[in-house]
Amino acid sequence: MKTDKTFRFTVQIPATTSENCKVGDFLESLKNKKARFIVSVVSEYLDAHPELLNHASIVVRTQPSITEAAILAMIERALAQQPRTSAAVPMDDKEDFAKSMLADIQSLL
Repeated sequence: MKTDKTFRFTVQIPATTSENCKVGDFLESLKNKKARFIVSVVSEYLDAHPELLNHASIVVRTQPSITEAAILAMIERALAQQPRTSAAVPMDDKEDFAKSMLADIQSLL
């Protein structure tokens, strides 16, 4: 919002990912220099992408800090470290179990 000769914004960054926490902590460390830093960074970005100044559509793409494949690999390693039981578990059951665990983990994120 622009008031007189000042632009005022409120930005809330949820502390739900390591990326958000890293940025939030960094901005917090800037104290009263946040505005100058943000203007500098956004200006540099706009210089690199002048089409945005013509009200071009903006698409923000994010990617999780950990991929589904990485989570499945961690689960499979954890399963491989479990002591063997007397009954062998079929591979299909392990994959279903790993996918179930992945779904549970994703619901927490």
